Amino acid sequence: MLARARGFRNFQHLRACRAAGARLETVAEPAMIDHALVERTLRQFGGAVQLAQWPSRRKARAI
Repeated sequence: MLARARGFRNFQHLRACRAAGARLETVAEPAMIDHALVERTLRQFGGAVQLAQWPSRRKARAI
């Protein structure tokens, strides 16, 4: 009854909203940049900033 009085559908909805709010409040540290991987990936592009060849490494394709 208390959850419905606060405008939620049910208690699970209330708990889910509070958990999501707690996750959003935590500040994540920025990921470390692998400069060597960025340099290797940039070699795949031509002078006109067009992809000259498809990167063979999966990690380079994920950038």
